Amino acid sequence: MSGPLPYSGSEYWKNYLLRWYGGEETLRQWTRHVRESTYRGQHRTHALDLYAGASPERPVIILVPGSVSYGRLFAYPALLLRELGYNVITFDFEGCGLDRQGLGDYTLEAHVKNLVDVIQRARQEFKGPVVTFGLSFGGMTSYLAAERTPVDVMAWYACVDPSDREFIQTEFSPGKAMPLVVSLFRGLAKLMPKVRVPVKAFLQYSRLSDSADFNDAYGKDPLVGGSCTLRAMVSVMSDYQKSVPFGAARFPFLVMHDRQDRMFPMKYSRKTYEQLGDIPKAYVELAGQGHWPTSPEGMKALIAPLDTFLQGLPLGARAVGT
Repeated sequence: MSGPLPYSGSEYWKNYLLRWYGGEETLRQWTRHVRESTYRGQHRTHALDLYAGASPERPVIILVPGSVSYGRLFAYPALLLRELGYNVITFDFEGCGLDRQGLGDYTLEAHVKNLVDVIQRARQEFKGPVVTFGLSFGGMTSYLAAERTPVDVMAWYACVDPSDREFIQTEFSPGKAMPLVVSLFRGLAKLMPKVRVPVKAFLQYSRLSDSADFNDAYGKDPLVGGSCTLRAMVSVMSDYQKSVPFGAARFPFLVMHDRQDRMFPMKYSRKTYEQLGDIPKAYVELAGQGHWPTSPEGMKALIAPLDTFLQGLPLGARAVGT
Protein backbone atom coordinates (compact mmCIF):
# COMPACT_ATOMS: atom_id res chain seq x y z
CA MET A 1 0.00 0.00 0.00
CA SER A 2 1.45 3.36 -1.03
CA GLY A 3 1.22 5.48 2.10
CA PRO A 4 -1.47 5.75 4.79
CA LEU A 5 -5.11 6.06 3.86
CA PRO A 6 -6.13 9.74 4.16
CA TYR A 7 -9.78 9.35 5.19
CA SER A 8 -11.03 8.22 8.59
CA GLY A 9 -14.24 7.99 10.59
CA SER A 10 -17.47 8.46 8.65
CA GLU A 11 -15.47 9.29 5.49
CA TYR A 12 -13.36 6.13 5.54
CA TRP A 13 -15.28 4.70 2.55
CA LYS A 14 -13.72 7.39 0.36
CA ASN A 15 -10.39 5.58 0.66
CA TYR A 16 -11.69 2.81 -1.60
CA LEU A 17 -12.61 5.26 -4.38
CA LEU A 18 -9.32 7.10 -3.97
CA ARG A 19 -6.99 4.09 -3.82
CA TRP A 20 -8.72 1.41 -5.90
CA TYR A 21 -11.49 2.88 -8.04
CA GLY A 22 -10.25 5.82 -10.02
CA GLY A 23 -8.90 8.36 -7.54
CA GLU A 24 -9.90 11.98 -7.10
CA GLU A 25 -11.94 12.07 -10.29
CA THR A 26 -14.19 9.28 -9.01
CA LEU A 27 -14.68 11.19 -5.76
CA ARG A 28 -15.69 14.26 -7.77
CA GLN A 29 -18.10 12.14 -9.82
CA TRP A 30 -19.69 10.83 -6.64
CA THR A 31 -20.17 14.34 -5.25
CA ARG A 32 -21.67 15.48 -8.55
CA HIS A 33 -24.18 12.66 -9.01
CA VAL A 34 -25.28 11.46 -5.57
CA ARG A 35 -28.30 12.72 -3.66
CA GLU A 36 -27.75 11.96 0.00
CA SER A 37 -30.86 11.02 1.92
CA THR A 38 -32.14 8.74 4.68
CA TYR A 39 -34.94 6.26 5.22
CA ARG A 40 -36.81 5.41 8.38
CA GLY A 41 -35.98 2.01 9.87
CA GLN A 42 -37.65 0.22 12.75
CA HIS A 43 -35.83 2.22 15.42
CA ARG A 44 -34.11 5.16 13.73
CA THR A 45 -33.13 6.60 10.37
CA HIS A 46 -30.37 5.15 8.18
CA ALA A 47 -28.27 6.44 5.30
CA LEU A 48 -29.63 6.12 1.76
CA ASP A 49 -28.04 7.51 -1.42
CA LEU A 50 -29.83 8.00 -4.74
CA TYR A 51 -28.26 8.23 -8.19
CA ALA A 52 -30.58 9.46 -10.94
CA GLY A 53 -30.11 7.77 -14.30
CA ALA A 54 -31.25 8.68 -17.78
CA SER A 55 -34.92 8.94 -16.77
CA PRO A 56 -37.23 7.96 -13.88
CA GLU A 57 -38.75 5.29 -16.15
CA ARG A 58 -35.48 3.36 -16.39
CA PRO A 59 -35.01 0.44 -13.96
CA VAL A 60 -33.89 1.32 -10.44
CA ILE A 61 -31.17 -0.99 -9.12
CA ILE A 62 -30.88 -1.40 -5.36
CA LEU A 63 -27.39 -2.53 -4.35
CA VAL A 64 -27.83 -4.77 -1.30
CA PRO A 65 -24.83 -5.16 1.07
CA GLY A 66 -23.74 -8.45 2.56
CA SER A 67 -23.82 -9.28 6.25
CA VAL A 68 -20.70 -7.27 7.19
CA SER A 69 -20.86 -4.37 4.78
CA TYR A 70 -22.54 -1.01 4.13
CA GLY A 71 -23.98 1.16 1.39
CA ARG A 72 -21.11 3.40 0.36
CA LEU A 73 -18.83 0.46 -0.27
CA PHE A 74 -21.01 0.22 -3.40
CA ALA A 75 -20.42 3.83 -4.47
CA TYR A 76 -18.26 2.87 -7.46
CA PRO A 77 -20.58 0.23 -8.97
CA ALA A 78 -23.42 2.69 -8.36
CA LEU A 79 -21.63 5.28 -10.50
CA LEU A 80 -20.97 2.69 -13.22
CA LEU A 81 -24.63 1.68 -13.34
CA ARG A 82 -25.70 5.32 -13.42
CA GLU A 83 -23.42 5.89 -16.43
CA LEU A 84 -25.33 3.09 -18.17
CA GLY A 85 -28.58 5.00 -17.59
CA TYR A 86 -29.93 3.14 -14.57
CA ASN A 87 -31.31 4.72 -11.44
CA VAL A 88 -29.44 3.39 -8.40
CA ILE A 89 -29.94 3.24 -4.64
CA THR A 90 -27.37 2.31 -2.01
CA PHE A 91 -28.21 2.16 1.69
CA ASP A 92 -27.12 1.07 5.14
CA PHE A 93 -28.79 -1.69 7.10
CA GLU A 94 -29.52 -1.19 10.78
CA GLY A 95 -26.32 -1.61 12.78
CA CYS A 96 -24.07 -1.07 9.76
CA GLY A 97 -22.11 1.73 8.11
CA LEU A 98 -23.08 5.19 9.26
CA ASP A 99 -25.38 3.85 11.98
CA ARG A 100 -23.24 5.04 14.88
CA GLN A 101 -25.87 4.35 17.56
CA GLY A 102 -25.81 0.58 17.19
CA LEU A 103 -22.92 -0.45 14.96
CA GLY A 104 -22.67 -4.23 14.93
CA ASP A 105 -25.97 -4.79 16.73
CA TYR A 106 -28.75 -6.09 14.49
CA THR A 107 -30.82 -9.09 13.45
CA LEU A 108 -31.63 -10.53 10.06
CA GLU A 109 -35.30 -9.73 10.62
CA ALA A 110 -34.41 -6.05 11.03
CA HIS A 111 -32.39 -6.15 7.81
CA VAL A 112 -35.19 -7.76 5.83
CA LYS A 113 -37.58 -5.07 7.07
CA ASN A 114 -35.01 -2.41 6.16
CA LEU A 115 -34.82 -3.71 2.60
CA VAL A 116 -38.61 -3.87 2.28
CA ASP A 117 -38.68 -0.19 3.27
CA VAL A 118 -35.97 0.64 0.71
CA ILE A 119 -37.82 -1.23 -2.07
CA GLN A 120 -40.95 0.76 -1.29
CA ARG A 121 -38.89 3.95 -1.29
CA ALA A 122 -37.53 3.03 -4.72
CA ARG A 123 -41.07 2.86 -6.09
CA GLN A 124 -41.78 6.30 -4.65
CA GLU A 125 -38.65 7.88 -6.12
CA PHE A 126 -38.69 6.27 -9.56
CA LYS A 127 -41.22 4.89 -12.03
CA GLY A 128 -39.23 2.03 -13.54
CA PRO A 129 -38.95 -1.65 -12.57
CA VAL A 130 -37.20 -2.43 -9.29
CA VAL A 131 -34.10 -4.63 -9.41
CA THR A 132 -32.31 -5.92 -6.31
CA PHE A 133 -28.62 -6.73 -6.76
CA GLY A 134 -27.25 -8.52 -3.71
CA LEU A 135 -23.70 -9.54 -2.88
CA SER A 136 -23.20 -12.80 -1.02
CA PHE A 137 -25.51 -12.90 2.02
CA GLY A 138 -27.07 -9.67 0.72
CA GLY A 139 -28.58 -11.74 -2.07
CA MET A 140 -30.37 -13.97 0.42
CA THR A 141 -31.62 -10.92 2.30
CA SER A 142 -32.97 -9.70 -1.05
CA TYR A 143 -34.76 -13.00 -1.62
CA LEU A 144 -36.39 -12.89 1.83
CA ALA A 145 -37.50 -9.29 1.22
CA ALA A 146 -39.01 -10.32 -2.12
CA GLU A 147 -41.22 -12.78 -0.22
CA ARG A 148 -42.83 -9.74 1.43
CA THR A 149 -42.91 -7.06 -1.26
CA PRO A 150 -42.77 -7.39 -5.06
CA VAL A 151 -39.56 -6.93 -7.03
CA ASP A 152 -39.26 -7.09 -10.79
CA VAL A 153 -35.81 -8.66 -11.15
CA MET A 154 -33.27 -10.17 -8.79
CA ALA A 155 -29.50 -10.43 -9.35
CA TRP A 156 -27.22 -12.27 -6.94
CA TYR A 157 -23.43 -12.27 -6.99
CA ALA A 158 -21.69 -14.99 -4.94
CA CYS A 159 -25.03 -16.73 -4.65
CA VAL A 160 -24.69 -18.73 -1.45
CA ASP A 161 -27.73 -19.93 0.49
CA PRO A 162 -26.97 -19.59 4.22
CA SER A 163 -29.82 -21.99 4.99
CA ASP A 164 -28.12 -24.76 2.98
CA ARG A 165 -26.92 -27.44 5.44
CA GLU A 166 -23.97 -28.38 3.21
CA PHE A 167 -22.84 -24.76 3.03
CA ILE A 168 -23.09 -24.19 6.79
CA GLN A 169 -21.33 -27.41 7.74
CA THR A 170 -18.58 -27.11 5.14
CA GLU A 171 -17.68 -23.41 4.95
CA PHE A 172 -17.69 -22.54 8.66
CA SER A 173 -15.02 -23.84 10.99
CA PRO A 174 -17.23 -25.84 13.42
CA GLY A 175 -18.16 -28.12 10.50
CA LYS A 176 -20.79 -30.74 11.32
CA ALA A 177 -20.88 -29.44 14.89
CA MET A 178 -22.27 -26.13 13.60
CA PRO A 179 -25.90 -26.78 14.71
CA LEU A 180 -24.68 -27.52 18.26
CA VAL A 181 -22.47 -24.43 18.28
CA VAL A 182 -25.33 -22.23 17.04
CA SER A 183 -27.65 -23.67 19.68
CA LEU A 184 -25.11 -22.90 22.38
CA PHE A 185 -24.56 -19.34 21.17
CA ARG A 186 -28.31 -18.80 20.81
CA GLY A 187 -28.74 -19.66 24.46
CA LEU A 188 -25.95 -17.30 25.42
CA ALA A 189 -27.43 -14.55 23.23
CA LYS A 190 -30.70 -14.74 25.16
CA LEU A 191 -28.80 -14.12 28.39
CA MET A 192 -26.22 -11.63 27.05
CA PRO A 193 -27.45 -10.27 23.70
CA LYS A 194 -25.17 -7.21 23.75
CA VAL A 195 -21.94 -9.05 24.49
CA ARG A 196 -19.43 -8.33 21.72
CA VAL A 197 -17.56 -10.89 19.63
CA PRO A 198 -14.87 -10.16 17.01
CA VAL A 199 -16.11 -10.20 13.42
CA LYS A 200 -13.02 -12.20 12.50
CA ALA A 201 -14.52 -15.09 14.47
CA PHE A 202 -16.75 -15.83 11.47
CA LEU A 203 -15.31 -13.76 8.60
CA GLN A 204 -11.80 -14.15 7.19
CA TYR A 205 -10.84 -10.81 5.65
CA SER A 206 -7.89 -12.43 3.87
CA ARG A 207 -10.36 -14.15 1.52
CA LEU A 208 -12.34 -11.04 0.64
CA SER A 209 -10.34 -10.17 -2.49
CA ASP A 210 -7.08 -10.93 -4.28
CA SER A 211 -5.56 -7.69 -2.95
CA ALA A 212 -3.86 -7.97 0.46
CA ASP A 213 -3.86 -4.16 0.76
CA PHE A 214 -7.60 -3.96 0.13
CA ASN A 215 -8.28 -6.74 2.62
CA ASP A 216 -6.17 -4.99 5.23
CA ALA A 217 -7.98 -1.68 4.65
CA TYR A 218 -11.35 -3.42 4.92
CA GLY A 219 -10.33 -5.10 8.16
CA LYS A 220 -9.57 -1.66 9.63
CA ASP A 221 -12.73 0.01 8.30
CA PRO A 222 -14.53 1.66 11.25
CA LEU A 223 -17.81 1.57 9.30
CA VAL A 224 -17.57 -2.22 9.15
CA GLY A 225 -16.50 -2.39 12.78
CA GLY A 226 -14.27 -4.94 14.42
CA SER A 227 -17.00 -6.59 16.47
CA CYS A 228 -20.69 -7.38 16.56
CA THR A 229 -23.10 -8.39 19.29
CA LEU A 230 -23.72 -12.01 20.12
CA ARG A 231 -27.30 -11.76 18.90
CA ALA A 232 -26.11 -10.37 15.54
CA MET A 233 -23.64 -13.22 15.07
CA VAL A 234 -26.28 -15.84 15.93
CA SER A 235 -28.78 -14.22 13.58
CA VAL A 236 -26.33 -14.23 10.67
CA MET A 237 -25.42 -17.85 11.34
CA SER A 238 -28.91 -19.27 11.69
CA ASP A 239 -31.84 -17.01 10.71
CA TYR A 240 -31.67 -17.21 6.90
CA GLN A 241 -34.71 -19.43 6.42
CA LYS A 242 -36.77 -18.93 3.26
CA SER A 243 -40.48 -19.76 3.11
CA VAL A 244 -40.60 -19.80 -0.71
CA PRO A 245 -38.28 -22.36 -2.36
CA PHE A 246 -36.07 -21.11 -5.17
CA GLY A 247 -38.07 -23.20 -7.61
CA ALA A 248 -41.16 -21.12 -6.86
CA ALA A 249 -39.55 -17.73 -7.58
CA ARG A 250 -41.60 -15.88 -10.20
CA PHE A 251 -39.24 -13.04 -11.16
CA PRO A 252 -36.31 -12.98 -13.60
CA PHE A 253 -33.19 -14.15 -11.79
CA LEU A 254 -29.49 -13.58 -12.57
CA VAL A 255 -26.86 -15.66 -10.74
CA MET A 256 -23.16 -14.76 -10.88
CA HIS A 257 -20.03 -16.09 -9.25
CA ASP A 258 -16.30 -15.74 -9.78
CA ARG A 259 -14.12 -18.79 -10.40
CA GLN A 260 -11.39 -17.36 -8.14
CA ASP A 261 -13.70 -16.60 -5.19
CA ARG A 262 -11.76 -17.70 -2.09
CA MET A 263 -14.53 -16.73 0.32
CA PHE A 264 -17.19 -19.14 -0.97
CA PRO A 265 -16.83 -21.85 -3.65
CA MET A 266 -18.64 -21.32 -6.93
CA LYS A 267 -20.53 -24.63 -6.64
CA TYR A 268 -23.06 -23.05 -4.30
CA SER A 269 -24.15 -20.51 -6.90
CA ARG A 270 -24.59 -23.29 -9.42
CA LYS A 271 -26.61 -25.24 -6.88
CA THR A 272 -29.00 -22.32 -6.34
CA TYR A 273 -29.32 -21.68 -10.07
CA GLU A 274 -30.23 -25.29 -10.77
CA GLN A 275 -33.14 -25.03 -8.32
CA LEU A 276 -34.75 -22.14 -10.22
CA GLY A 277 -37.86 -22.92 -12.21
CA ASP A 278 -39.09 -21.96 -15.68
CA ILE A 279 -38.41 -18.22 -15.45
CA PRO A 280 -36.12 -15.83 -17.34
CA LYS A 281 -32.75 -16.64 -15.79
CA ALA A 282 -29.03 -16.67 -16.46
CA TYR A 283 -25.92 -18.09 -14.86
CA VAL A 284 -22.63 -16.23 -15.38
CA GLU A 285 -19.15 -17.28 -14.30
CA LEU A 286 -16.61 -14.48 -13.99
CA ALA A 287 -12.86 -15.00 -14.15
CA GLY A 288 -10.27 -13.37 -11.95
CA GLN A 289 -12.31 -10.97 -9.80
CA GLY A 290 -12.35 -12.91 -6.53
CA HIS A 291 -15.15 -12.43 -4.01
CA TRP A 292 -14.94 -8.66 -4.43
CA PRO A 293 -13.34 -6.84 -7.41
CA THR A 294 -10.69 -4.32 -6.42
CA SER A 295 -10.06 -2.53 -9.72
CA PRO A 296 -12.20 -0.43 -12.10
CA GLU A 297 -11.85 -3.14 -14.74
CA GLY A 298 -12.93 -5.86 -12.33
CA MET A 299 -15.95 -3.88 -11.19
CA LYS A 300 -16.98 -3.19 -14.78
CA ALA A 301 -16.76 -6.92 -15.47
CA LEU A 302 -19.11 -7.49 -12.54
CA ILE A 303 -21.64 -4.93 -13.79
CA ALA A 304 -21.64 -5.97 -17.46
CA PRO A 305 -23.65 -9.23 -17.08
CA LEU A 306 -26.35 -7.41 -15.14
CA ASP A 307 -26.69 -4.81 -17.89
CA THR A 308 -26.83 -7.53 -20.55
CA PHE A 309 -29.44 -9.49 -18.61
CA LEU A 310 -31.68 -6.46 -18.04
CA GLN A 311 -31.49 -5.39 -21.68
CA GLY A 312 -32.78 -8.80 -22.70
CA LEU A 313 -35.90 -8.60 -20.52
CA PRO A 314 -39.30 -7.11 -21.47
CA LEU A 315 -39.48 -4.76 -18.48
CA GLY A 316 -42.16 -2.45 -19.82
CA ALA A 317 -44.82 -3.93 -17.53
CA ARG A 318 -44.39 -4.63 -13.83
CA ALA A 319 -46.05 -8.03 -13.91
CA VAL A 320 -43.26 -10.24 -12.63
CA GLY A 321 -42.91 -10.67 -8.91
CA THR A 322 -46.49 -9.65 -8.16
